[in-house]
Formats: sequence, C-alpha cells, structure tokens
Amino acid sequence: MSTFDISFIDSNGLIVNDDFDLSLIDSSDLIVTDDVESVSAPSKSIDSLAQSSATVDQSSELSSDHTAPQVNPSFKRTRKSRSKKPKTPLIYVGIESNGGACSRVFSTPNGSKLYKPDVDAEFLPPPIGTVYTDWQEIVAMYSRYASKAGFSTKLGTNKDRPENVSFRFIHCHRYGKPRFGNFSMANHHKRRSNRIKLTNCKACIRFKIYPGTSDLILYDWVEHHNHPLIGQEFMDFSKEQRTLTYSEQHMIHSLSLHNIGPNIAHKVQCTLKGGHHYVRGKRIDYKNWRRNIKLFIGHRDAQLTVNCLASRTTNLHNFFFYYKIKGCNVDNDEVRTAIHNLVWDVLIDKDDFEMRWNTLMSQYNLTGHDWLNDMYGIRERWVPCYFSHLDMCCLMKTTSMCESSNAMFKVNTNRHNSLLQFLMSFDTAIDGQRHNQRELEFNMMNSSPLLHTNLRIEEHASRIYTPALFVEVQKEIERGMLQCTNNTPTVIGDVKLYTVTQYNRHFVPVCQFEVAFDVRDKATSCTCNLFTRIGYLCRHIFCVYRPEQVHAIPDRYISNRWKRDSLPRRVYDITNRYSVDNRVETRLRNEILDTVALCADRLRHNPTELSALCEQMKALKIKIFADVPYDPECNRTNAVISDILRVPETGPSTLILQHSVTKGSGYDKDKENNSGKRFVGPREKAINKIKKGKVARLCGNCKQHGHNARSCEKVQAAKAEAAAKLLASKASAAATMTDPT
Repeated sequence: MSTFDISFIDSNGLIVNDDFDLSLIDSSDLIVTDDVESVSAPSKSIDSLAQSSATVDQSSELSSDHTAPQVNPSFKRTRKSRSKKPKTPLIYVGIESNGGACSRVFSTPNGSKLYKPDVDAEFLPPPIGTVYTDWQEIVAMYSRYASKAGFSTKLGTNKDRPENVSFRFIHCHRYGKPRFGNFSMANHHKRRSNRIKLTNCKACIRFKIYPGTSDLILYDWVEHHNHPLIGQEFMDFSKEQRTLTYSEQHMIHSLSLHNIGPNIAHKVQCTLKGGHHYVRGKRIDYKNWRRNIKLFIGHRDAQLTVNCLASRTTNLHNFFFYYKIKGCNVDNDEVRTAIHNLVWDVLIDKDDFEMRWNTLMSQYNLTGHDWLNDMYGIRERWVPCYFSHLDMCCLMKTTSMCESSNAMFKVNTNRHNSLLQFLMSFDTAIDGQRHNQRELEFNMMNSSPLLHTNLRIEEHASRIYTPALFVEVQKEIERGMLQCTNNTPTVIGDVKLYTVTQYNRHFVPVCQFEVAFDVRDKATSCTCNLFTRIGYLCRHIFCVYRPEQVHAIPDRYISNRWKRDSLPRRVYDITNRYSVDNRVETRLRNEILDTVALCADRLRHNPTELSALCEQMKALKIKIFADVPYDPECNRTNAVISDILRVPETGPSTLILQHSVTKGSGYDKDKENNSGKRFVGPREKAINKIKKGKVARLCGNCKQHGHNARSCEKVQAAKAEAAAKLLASKASAAATMTDPT
C-alpha cells in the first residue's frame, strides 16, 4: 500500500502523527518494501468499464436475480503526480492473540505499534478493482471481515457537489480525531466521559461511484490499525451486535405494558436464549429504547391520551370523558440537602460535627424532632467521621453487605427452590456479574484515558487503575496541582514535614493538613487519612510529590482492589460461565429463530411477501415433520425436564438430604421413594382410617364404639325429652294467661 499519514496514541496517552510505509512482511519475517504507488480512480468511461467487466471468467453459473462483484482487469495502479514523502519501514514484532482475534504486530521507529488482522482468506475483501452494484452487499461483506478481525465499522461519504455522493468509505470504529477541548477547573466536571474512544485509525476500505450509475469500484484498502483489536469474547459488545431488531424492540414495549421494565426484559431474553452472549444489545440498549419511546411521546403525552379517548367516541356512542389540568407543587428539600452535606463531610472531626449539628437543628427549628434526635443519639454507629480511622471505612455502609446479598438472592431465587435450582440461580447471578465485568473490561480496552495535565504520575495512574477509579485519582492530582500549596518543609532526620494549604474553587484557603515524607523509601502519610478511608492517595500527597520529584505512585499505595488486572482473563472465557448453554443445538436454534425474526422484520410492511414467507415456512414445516417423525420418548415430561436442567434423567443417588417435613413440601419421611404428592397431615390420616373402617370411634357418654358423643342415642333421647318438657311448660303457661276466671 502507499505511504499515508496515520495517528497513534503513544505510551503517554498523547496523539502523535507519523508517516509510514505499510511494507509487506513475508513468511520469513523479513521487511519487503513495496514500491507500488497510490491508487487513482480509473479514467475509463462506463462503456469501457462494462466491456472490461465482460471479459471476466464466466465459468461460474449465477442466478438471474443476483449479480456477483466483478473484477475490472483494465483498472491498474498508476503513479501519482505529486511528490511522495520519504518512507519509513516497519519492524515486524510478532503475532498477538487476543481471545481468538489474531493480528500481526509491527513497530514504528517511535515505538508505536500497528496491528494487521490475521483473517482467513474467505473473509478478506476482494482485490482492488472489484466492481459492486449494491452498497448493502459491500457493507455486509466488510462487516463479516470486521467481525472476524476484531473491530467495528462506521460509514462515511464524500461529495463532489452538495447533491452528489462521489465516494463511499467504511472506516474502523475508532476513526476520527478525539476532541480534547479546553480544560479548566470551571468546566472539567461537566464532561460526560473521561475516556477517548477515537484514535484516528486509518484502517478503511474506499469505493468510487461512477456518475449516473450505481456501480461502485474498490480503489483502496488499508488494513493496518493503530490500536489493539478486540477479542472474540468481547465482540458481542460491538456496535453491530448491539443493534436491536424490530422483534426485540416490539418485545420491550409489549412487556412494558405488563409493568415489566427493560432490565427484566433483558434478563428474560438472556434466559430464553441461553446466555448474555446470545442476546443482541445490552441492558443500556434496552433502557435506551424504552427512553426513545418516552421521548417520542414527549410533551404530546396528554394530547395523545385525549386523542385516543376521543377516537373511541366514534364507535362507542355512549362513551364520554372529561379532564382537568391542575398545577403541581414543588417540594423544598433545603433541609435534607443541609443534613446530607453535614453527615457525609469526612474531613470534619467529632467536635465539629456535633457543633454544626446543633446549629443546624436550631436554624431549622428541628430541636424537638423525635426521629432526628434518636438518630443523633446513635451517631457513633453511622456518621463517617466517627470511624474514619478504619481501613476502607468509606466503602462500608451500615447494611451494605447484607442488603447487597439479599438483593441478589431476592432477584434470582426464592425460598421454594430446591438445592439444584438454587445452584442454577446462583450461577445465573454470577454470570450476570461476569457480564457486567466483561462490559467494563471491553470499555476499558476500547478507549484511552483523557489526560488533563502533563505530569508523568497522572499517566502512570491511568495505566494501573480502573477507569472509574482513575477519574477520582485524576481529580486529586489536578487539585493537588491547582488548589493546594505547600510551605518549606521541616526536616526531622530522614522525614520531611510539609504543611499543605487547601483552597476552594475561588482560591480561598479552607483548611491545612500535615504531610510526612520519608526520603529513604518514599513512605508518605497525611492527616486527612484519605488513603486509609478509601484506598488511594489524596491531593495533599500529590502536592508534596511534585517538589520531591516522585513521578510514579509507589507500589505500597496501589491497592489490589482498584487495579486493572484484579481479575484474570480466564474468568471471561465462555467455558468458565456455568449458566451458559454451550450446546451446539442451542446455538443453532438461536440462529434459526434470529434468522426467521430478521426476515419477518424486513417484510413487516409487505403483506404479499409476508404471506409468501409464511407459505414457505409451512412447506418447510411439512417437509421437516415428514422427514423427522414425532418421537414420544424425547417429549416425555421427565425427558423434557432432564433436557432443560441438563442433568441425567436417571442415575444412582447415594447422597440423600433430610428435608423439613411441612404440609405441601411433597416429602414424607416414612417413605423411601417419595412421589412428590401433597403432604398428608396427622388429622387427615386419621379421617382416612375412619373412612376405611380400620378403627371405630369411641363414644364419650356411653363408652360404645361406632359413634361419637354428638351422635350418641342416649344424648339424642335426653335432648328430645328436654325439648318435650319445655314445650309442655310453655303450653300450660299460655293456657293460664287466657283463662278468664
């Protein structure tokens, strides 16, 4: 290929430009320079292009509705008239394998690296001069190559006039120059992301469009990247794999009508497909689609609702409705904000907290508030300033440990699950955590940190810390440089004592801290105890590191909790994810369902083609049912459950657990082989024995068997005699009242 300008991110995280000759490297790893010039667009007319395309070998039979891309033999590489820049040869380094994505690595004179994908020949783009007639076919071809190579794509065009597109490009997803912007203390916190995803990668494929036709001719292909390629285990996070289909978009909306949010919808898809890597899109994509629906409705929400109700009056003549528009009140949370700022101020001591708490209660007339007084009485148990001396104390909340565990088990399992179901639910929860970790790892690998200063210690921090923690460390480094000053140290032996003054954003001094620096082993301590509380150095220590010429964070102050490589890469491998269904038949079933869904989505506005597709599917169903007869053995209940649980249907069982015997548990301790039927209690067992006549009842009155006290004949006779006497007495009393004498 020809010489061109290419940008790299060097070891300091800065963008640099160099001119390189993409020399060909043969199998013996020797540099073989290629003096072929840059490619220029052909000057032949459309007629000559068609004639030259007709000379291609016609041995292969093509269907009438498909035109294969043709190679134009008359298209030759010609010399550019402009002078060329001096070429700089590349140095072959070796093969780099990243989770199935192999690339040949080259080194430039300044130490930067180039990565050339090592892909099978069947996925490589066609040779220079190939003519296409369909742009979508080109996109599909290059997308297949990109998925095998380990990168995503983005489309681009070039217009010779505002209305005419003359060139089309497909770039690497990291093409483009990053926008650094102007950093200042006033606006740095407003930046949405602190990572750089663009590296100005020049890898691309270029096509020229002939005026008046739809023919596109391949005239350039740059295959070297200036960034590492993505491993195959992370390709499910690529842009192409995250694009939702119409069926998935419709499913998200349909489930929302049943009060099922995008998070649960994504979990349902992962369960149905057999794992996260089989699902298109992440949870954030599902949330974004739900958000898009709400944005589409937007301020028209009330009007659309009224219009929907008004449309019902057309068919329902007795239907009517009315509505009112009421104002809303805005709550004042000034008190809550003041209490929040006081409680979570970790730089104050106990005396300051108590004094400011009493002042706050008096200011807002809350001295008689029972709940606040009770919480103040146990302030030693929850206010951070009372246990700031403990290691990593700011990471501990009062109930964070149990709340986190309870939330995970509550979402993924319940108390009615068996032990096997609990294990499968636990594996699913762990797989979800591994998925989140893979996503963070992918984002870290696919972006570069944005450095705000030229300090080497900041670049060192970007290489050892995770992106999330680097943002916090970067703030401390910046504020240590811009908002802190130190005086002349007091030397006591090998220890230097600094007094560091901290300023606010208006550069008004707010507090002072003492920093001790040991010149022998660079041991440092600060009275703010930030490293003890959270696990990374404070701005006051970074302020002292500048005059002491410390350009890297000492190893003793790098906690393993915050390091990039805290988890080994083997945990991301699909074979180590136990809840994932790795069977071939599962993968093929998912591909079939996705293919049918994509076809139906493409034809959703074409009833004729949908009907034809339906007939084809019915014909295919008839053929499959005829070729593969129904097997009742594999459709038995136990066989289906065995297939779902991925455990054998029968087998020896030497470990038998003692189940708790409760009604409805389906376990009977008196039986060796339990059928899983409903548990029968003692009372119900006694009734069943009576019905079978095995045991006769004993009467409590007459002590005879066969009846109880209620149905005893003596009791019944006594009740009848008492009723007769009562009736006789009432009759005599009535006769006495009616006698006139």
